[in-house]
Amino acid sequence: MITTHTPGRINRRQFLKYAGGAGACVFAGSLLNSRAALGQFAGKRLRVVGWSGPYAEDIQRVFGDSFERKYGAKVELRGGWIEMVDLIVAAPANDPPFDLTVADGQLLLRGMGEGTWLPIRYENVTNAKDVFQAYWDFDKLDSRDSQYGAPFGFSHMLTGWNKEVFQFTPDSWHDYWRPEVQGTIALDQGYWDFPVAAAAFHVAQATGYPNIQSMYHADGLDAIMKAMAELDVALWYGGGADCVAALERGDVDFAETYLQDICTLSQRDPRFDYVIPKEGTVGYVDYYSVVRGTPERDLAEAFINHLLDPEFQSEFSRVQYYWLSNAKTVIDPDPRKAFIPRTNEEIARLGLDFDQDYLVANWSMIEERLKREVWNK
Repeated sequence: MITTHTPGRINRRQFLKYAGGAGACVFAGSLLNSRAALGQFAGKRLRVVGWSGPYAEDIQRVFGDSFERKYGAKVELRGGWIEMVDLIVAAPANDPPFDLTVADGQLLLRGMGEGTWLPIRYENVTNAKDVFQAYWDFDKLDSRDSQYGAPFGFSHMLTGWNKEVFQFTPDSWHDYWRPEVQGTIALDQGYWDFPVAAAAFHVAQATGYPNIQSMYHADGLDAIMKAMAELDVALWYGGGADCVAALERGDVDFAETYLQDICTLSQRDPRFDYVIPKEGTVGYVDYYSVVRGTPERDLAEAFINHLLDPEFQSEFSRVQYYWLSNAKTVIDPDPRKAFIPRTNEEIARLGLDFDQDYLVANWSMIEERLKREVWNK
């Protein structure tokens, strides 16, 4: 069922260390032996949070339903956004609101600071040994931090728009400042680091900081805030589902949005198209983290292993425009997905990520500036 309401380095040697040795990780007595696991997990319930919108729907359909058939446990998947760590912290330590959650690098770091995650016991996540090394490297955390989030895939922001509304084809982040899109724009208020990054691309030439580097400097932030205050934003959304719904209703026509949301929308509704602006883009690794206090730690780790299974990642690739972490995954050959990297080298080269350490340390300061100078202008 579904309701609507980032990483470290680990190589094969480290994997074997976490798994308890080479003999243990290929394991005959694994929790994930289908027959044993079915007996252990039958009748249990696993509460999982995915991102909202089409992503969450497909996580349930591809991974949740097949996991239920294989292991006999009920998967209850809900959509979420940036609030997951706050919800865990607000709940009693022994009664968390869910058992397993998706997290980007920012949420992963925040949760580590709040003690919200349990270490992942990689002896129960054997598919992790086939994850591209680039995914462990993305946020430049040291190797012990990979214990708290298993990388599932990578996504990035881009521009989505209604082709029937505009007489031009966008190709740049500068297009958000065109007069004809004012009053039709949607930007992410929850993960505001992404629209801030869009503005950073916009002011890069004027500030002299390349790509999104102006985000990390006081004078660059000044230029970003000034530029963002110039925009007439129709919707500051709180989740991917909100953005998709607003586009479909016609409340907005020009959106800073995410790969999995806008590509899926454009596939089912020919009014919409999307583009990675010519300046480039920035993305995030999806990690799945086990929530402290859960009574279903074994079940959560079994589901993480299922998320990393190349058979089901390959099926997910057929319904989502998404980079996936298992090197054995077969990416859908649909020519519209030709941009998805297939090798570790391509992933490492194309996957521009944030400096999450800086953002987590300065989150409150930047958010206060946004409230004062942009949202409440």
